[in-house]
Amino acid sequence: MKRRTKYLPAECTALELLEYMVLRKDEGPFTLYQLMRHAVRSHQRRDRMRQILELMAVRGWVEVLEGYPRRYQVTAKGEEIYYQTEEFREFYRSMRFERGCSDREMNFFAGELPSSIAYYRRRNSF
Repeated sequence: MKRRTKYLPAECTALELLEYMVLRKDEGPFTLYQLMRHAVRSHQRRDRMRQILELMAVRGWVEVLEGYPRRYQVTAKGEEIYYQTEEFREFYRSMRFERGCSDREMNFFAGELPSSIAYYRRRNSF
């Protein structure tokens, strides 16, 4: 029996992409291939990733640098959105840890797992 691939909503993928680009903005603009290979832990189709990035560009979170291949770079507005959603990401990570998810399921966002566990343990020490 073939296991179904686990897909996450587009919103979660957008947050993963934004987090990756903000944390590694010094590495320069990223191609779609780099983002698919390194930024997103869930499986997403190439066309859906392109749609998500185009929507992020329309909203002003990323800048599209034309050429072959297209490159995407985070903007100041994108960084601002990233820092506004930081509390939500930490809350979500702590809830998944509390539920007892496996390490594989815990990698919902492209963050570091040990820091989120340490954060949860600091806040809920008895």
